[in-house]
Amino acid sequence: ADVVFSGSPIVVDSFKVDLGSSATVGTLSTRWLTVRDGGTVLINGKIVTPKLVGLVSSGTATSSTAGGLQFEGVEKLILGANSTVEYSGISVNNTQNITPRTDYKNLIISGVGVSKTMIAGTTFSGTLTINSSGATGLLLQTPVTINTGLILTKGKINTDATNTLTLGASATLTGGSDSSYVVGPMIRNVAGTSAYMFPLGKGGRYRPAAVTPSAATASTFRAEFYNNAYTTTAFNAPLTSVDTTYWSITRTTGTASAAITLYVDSNLVPNASGASELVVAFDSVSRWVSKKATAINPSTSLSGSAKSTVLSTFGTFTLGLKPASTVPVTLVSFKGSLKNNKVNLTWTTENEIGMSLYVVEESVDGRSFSAIGILSARNITRTSDYIFNTAAPKNNIAYYRIKLVQVDGSFYYSNIVTIKNEIKKKFVLLNNPVVNNTIKFQTSGLAKGLYQIQIIGTGGALVQQQQIMLDENSAPQQININNILSKGIYFVRLIGNGVFESEKVIIQ
Repeated sequence: ADVVFSGSPIVVDSFKVDLGSSATVGTLSTRWLTVRDGGTVLINGKIVTPKLVGLVSSGTATSSTAGGLQFEGVEKLILGANSTVEYSGISVNNTQNITPRTDYKNLIISGVGVSKTMIAGTTFSGTLTINSSGATGLLLQTPVTINTGLILTKGKINTDATNTLTLGASATLTGGSDSSYVVGPMIRNVAGTSAYMFPLGKGGRYRPAAVTPSAATASTFRAEFYNNAYTTTAFNAPLTSVDTTYWSITRTTGTASAAITLYVDSNLVPNASGASELVVAFDSVSRWVSKKATAINPSTSLSGSAKSTVLSTFGTFTLGLKPASTVPVTLVSFKGSLKNNKVNLTWTTENEIGMSLYVVEESVDGRSFSAIGILSARNITRTSDYIFNTAAPKNNIAYYRIKLVQVDGSFYYSNIVTIKNEIKKKFVLLNNPVVNNTIKFQTSGLAKGLYQIQIIGTGGALVQQQQIMLDENSAPQQININNILSKGIYFVRLIGNGVFESEKVIIQ
């Protein structure tokens, strides 16, 4: 059951909260739970403490100035794997101190009219939930790491250069709004290619950012939002203006390249108009430059996000204004063919304006692409033909696309071309599984001569071998298996005259 201890201080020998139940330890500073010397408190469900001095104190006489759980002797508090500790103080005058611990699983910060201070307890294996209307929110006086999830319902998390909030690579993020965000720097560990969100804000404005790595390379990024203009004011074309807020996003460990996504709120960027668009701008040697991949168009939109190209250098970012883009090129066609063990890719363009280059990309699965070649754009208005050759696919099939890059760094992709390299096998088994100790096979395209037929066990041992004369037009063949071979899985190899092919076989 859910229990609230609301009377005078209660003394117990031991205390347990089952999974699915909650216990609220007192509602005033004069109410708490005293555990006798040698007693144990086991929390598998939730324990709620409104007391402003924290959750636990031990080894001292019970007192109204100590925690919600007061051990007369050595503390014996066990937080189960699914346990939750909730700090719900409601004073309007004082801060609630969060008891220093390193074994928190799930933590909830709630209550009204009071701030919370976390002075220790650096890692949570579970989730941290912020649901407090305190004026300041949660104040970190220690670095904190969350490995499972951060839930921002109401209230802010205040960090500084030393006492940062870190989200683990697999940590999830839920919520975030003008009333709930991280004030100050925070850190995200990345290990994949999804968008890693930073729920940043300042001055009542929720201004998140995201880092999307181009490869699954373990790295660490640090970010902070600033609700004021950066010192750099100069900008390069095609930018015409920049916002009066900015983000600092740096890579502190690892080598991951990544795209940066910046989000707008309900405030217009100065000088915005329907004829312009918002793009990611980067401070490069004290000048803002466009890093556009995806823009917000028109720039008068009060919501949305702008995404940069994939970057390997990071620093200061803001939203920049530029004239709305026009289609710089018409891709008339993109085709591919396979001939003489070479892939021949061709594409035709018209009306090339402001184009920089064409990046040829290849993929083995049709999802993850990598660059295999670059051709410079000719920037001519008439029809222009491009040709690119590469080796035939090693895995029988490959996918190709063209990344069309503009001079301002923005880009888009062509259609995907699929090339199949169907290699005809020269050695094919005709009966599998094998019964009656006879293996039948067919060969084709072989040079005339002697070949070895080998039978290999799953451990790699050669268990049978014999020679056989074959040529290009051999009829179906067969060999007899030694009676000493036990039933199971084997490999049959054809070796000779530059041929080495293998087939798995089941002998019954």
